[in-house]
Amino acid sequence: MRRLIHFIIFLIFGFSCIDPFDLRTGNQSNALVVDGLITDVTNESYVHLSRSLSFDNSRIQPIYFVPEISAEVKVLDDLGNEVVFSETSPGIYSPSNTLVGTPGRTYTLYILTADGTAYQSNSEKMPGVPLIDSLIYEYHSYEQLVENSQGGYFVDTRYGFKLSVKVDDPEDERNYYRWKISGIYEFFSFIGETFFQCWVPVSRLEPSIRINNDAYFNGNTFTEPLVIIPYDRPTYYMAMVKQMSLSPEAYNFLDELRKQQTNTGSIFDPIPSQIRGNIFNTENPNELVMGYFGASSVVEKSVLIKRFDASGFVSPSPNLLPEFGNCIDLIQGATNVKPPGFP
Repeated sequence: MRRLIHFIIFLIFGFSCIDPFDLRTGNQSNALVVDGLITDVTNESYVHLSRSLSFDNSRIQPIYFVPEISAEVKVLDDLGNEVVFSETSPGIYSPSNTLVGTPGRTYTLYILTADGTAYQSNSEKMPGVPLIDSLIYEYHSYEQLVENSQGGYFVDTRYGFKLSVKVDDPEDERNYYRWKISGIYEFFSFIGETFFQCWVPVSRLEPSIRINNDAYFNGNTFTEPLVIIPYDRPTYYMAMVKQMSLSPEAYNFLDELRKQQTNTGSIFDPIPSQIRGNIFNTENPNELVMGYFGASSVVEKSVLIKRFDASGFVSPSPNLLPEFGNCIDLIQGATNVKPPGFP
C-alpha cells in the first residue's frame, strides 16, 4: 500500500528505449556472422547464425542481417563428447539435449551451411569465474542528452542508482571478466479508482560492453562500476548481474568491439567488419567470417532496490504523467504475475 501511495503522490510513469544508429562499414556482403556461447548454466548455451546484407559503402545506412537457416551445427569438447544444435527459430540454434559446460574443458564449434560450406572455430577453453561478493548501489546524478518537442536536443540532469559489483579476485591466475546486466521494474496504472500492478523485464541494461581483467588488481578485492539504474518511478527495481569468465582471446575480441563503441573520432572508423573473430572457413581461411564462439563460466547475483527510500525520499527524475488503462496492456512484456524476489 505504501508503494501505491508513493505512486499516487508522484504520478510517475515512463519508458526507456534504445534507438538504432546508422554507420558506414566496409563492403563486406554475404559474410557469415556467428554469435555462439557455451556456459556452465543449464539452457544458456546457444549459436546464432546470420548473413550480412549487401550494401553500398559510399553511403551511411543501417546494417541488417538475415538468418542463416538449415545449417548443421555441433560442438565437440576435448574428451570427444558431441552435442548437436537444432534450429529452434530461423538462424537460432540450441542444444538438442541438455548441455552444461565444465570449467577447464575445451570446446570447438563446427558449422555446415545449407550450401555445403564447412566452418570451424578455434578451440575455446572455459575458464572458471570467481563468485560475486556483493552488488552495491548509490544514488547518483548524471547528464543525459534529451530531445525536446521541437526535435532539438539539450543536456538534462537526471538521477539514478550507480550499480557496481564487488569481487575478490584470486591471486593464482589471470582472470578476464565480462558482465551482463538485466532488470525488472514494478509500475502501476489505473482505470478510474482501480489501480493495477505490473512488472516489466529489461533484457539489457549495460549501454556498452562491460569487461575488465585483473592486470592491475590481481589477488585483490575490486569494485567495478556497471550501469546506472534509472529512477523514473518510486517503485522497486531488481537488477540481475551475470559475471562471466573469458578466455584471453575472447577478451581481446570484445575489447576491440568495446573500443569501436567508444571511439572518440568517428563511429564510422574503424570498420567493424574488419574485426575478425575465431571462426574460419575450413577450405578457404581467407574468407571473412564475423563474430566469435566462446566458452564462459557464469555466476549470478541480484539486488532489489527500493528506489524511493534509497533516494532519500526525493521525487524521481524525470516525473512523467500516469497512464490510463490496465498496466499489462501499456508496456510490451509487462506481466501481472509477481516475479520471485519482489515483496
